[in-house]
Amino acid sequence: MHEDDLKALAVKLSAIAEQLMQRSEQGVRRVEASGASLEQSAQRLHAGAEQFSRDALRTIGAQAQQVIAENVGKASAQLSGQLQQGARAAEQATDALHTQRAQLNKAQNALVWKGLAALLIGSVLAIVGSGYFAWKSMQTIEQARFDDAILRAVQSGQLTDCGKVLCAKAGKHPQRYSANADYVLLQP
Repeated sequence: MHEDDLKALAVKLSAIAEQLMQRSEQGVRRVEASGASLEQSAQRLHAGAEQFSRDALRTIGAQAQQVIAENVGKASAQLSGQLQQGARAAEQATDALHTQRAQLNKAQNALVWKGLAALLIGSVLAIVGSGYFAWKSMQTIEQARFDDAILRAVQSGQLTDCGKVLCAKAGKHPQRYSANADYVLLQP
């Protein structure tokens, strides 16, 4: 992989992580809004039931009022109990959703960091691999140049095999290499 490919992959992974984070937050907001709406509805229903009880008691006569008051009181108590249970269940569901949201955020953050770490490690490996390949290629090129120079010297007759020793033809008046006088320049 080239460095540009790795950068493009990192950008794509970052965009995906951002989208996942946004979707998670949107889902949690919807659930929280639903829980709040359910709790408000339960409170309104409870308030409406109490108002209904009071209004009914005022409009009915004295005897009927006692019978109805007893029955409405029982029904109101039952309804109130059920509404309180519903409100508690809604609160528990909201708490559970908050807990799940926190866990999702932790998991998502861990996933993002792991992805970034993997990208960083992959980038480092790609850079090291590219550097090693370039270094190895330069060594191969230098070796090929030296081998080519030896081959040309052998083909021109400047280097030859003299029994068990390698001989070099230096010419009648050999010139010394200026950087190191121990070496003689081969002349065609």
